[in-house]
Amino acid sequence: WSEEDIKLNRMNKLIACGQFTVCYKLLKYIIELQDGTEDRSEIDEMFGKMAIESLEELPFPELIPLEQQLRELWRKFNENPLWMVEEGGYYGIPRREKYALNK
Repeated sequence: WSEEDIKLNRMNKLIACGQFTVCYKLLKYIIELQDGTEDRSEIDEMFGKMAIESLEELPFPELIPLEQQLRELWRKFNENPLWMVEEGGYYGIPRREKYALNK
């Protein structure tokens, strides 16, 4: 990483991008599984509410806890895209500090 990269915090931004992309893709996939469809333009807008009203109707009820956890993570990413990098120790991941150049 160059001095400019470090100054602009690019490493942590790249890591955060991967984290919220994985969260988004998993949540989208679970909603599609539960809803029985693979192509829905409004799915991006549905992350704030449940896709199906009755839990008994869901084809994969065992995914409900994961979906709820992913929705909470997605809410946090919308508030602060870098939150998981900044609070990494909470998830058993060593906290990442901005890297300094070795001189």
